[in-house]
Amino acid sequence: FFFQAEDGIRDFCLSRGLGDVYKRQRHMRASLSCIGGEVSMTNSSNVPLAIIAQPLAETVGTEEGVPLIDYGDVGPFRCIRCKAYVNSAFTFIDGGNSAVCNLCKQINKVPTHYYGALDDKGLRTDRAERPELSRGVYEFVAPKDYHTREVVSPVFLFVIEITPVSYCLGMFSQVLSSIQVMLDYIPNPERTRVGIITYG
Repeated sequence: FFFQAEDGIRDFCLSRGLGDVYKRQRHMRASLSCIGGEVSMTNSSNVPLAIIAQPLAETVGTEEGVPLIDYGDVGPFRCIRCKAYVNSAFTFIDGGNSAVCNLCKQINKVPTHYYGALDDKGLRTDRAERPELSRGVYEFVAPKDYHTREVVSPVFLFVIEITPVSYCLGMFSQVLSSIQVMLDYIPNPERTRVGIITYG
C-alpha cells in the first residue's frame, strides 16, 4: 500500500506515515509525496528519499506556527533509557499505561499526568490534541531541573571555502553576503560570539 506524504493529518492509520506527522510545513518536508509501504517496493523504485528539515523556518501566510508545549515542572514525558522525548512514533501499549520508545525499544511506564486511553486500533484517543503525538515539529519548554549548568553565550562558527573556484563562481561573495544579513538577526548580539574559519 502507499500513503501520501503531503496530505497532512488524515485518518490515523497503522502506517503512521510521513503524512500523519509533517502537516504541510516548511519545517519538515519529504522529497517524495508517495512512498511504498513495502521495503522491496521502495528499493526497486530506486528513487531517493530525503527529509528536508528547517526547524527554525519562519511561517508565512496561513501556515501554523511551531507549537510550544509546557508541562510545567514535571517536564515532557521521556524514555528512561535513552532520554528520547515522546513523539508520534512512540507506541502505546497496556491500555495506554506503557509506551515503547521508538529509538531504543525500552518499555516505559506512562506518568499519570500523561495517561491517555487507546482506541480500537491501539492509538491514543488524544493524539490530535497533543502536538508531540501528531506533528513533526514542536518545542518543549524545559523545566528548571533540565539546566545542569549556566546558560552559555551562543556561538556561531562559519567555515568558508576560499578557493579560486568558489571565488570565480561567486560562492565566496554569496556566503559573505548571507553572513552579513544573518548577523542583523542574531538575538542578544552583545552576548553572542562569532568565529570565521577559512580554507582553500
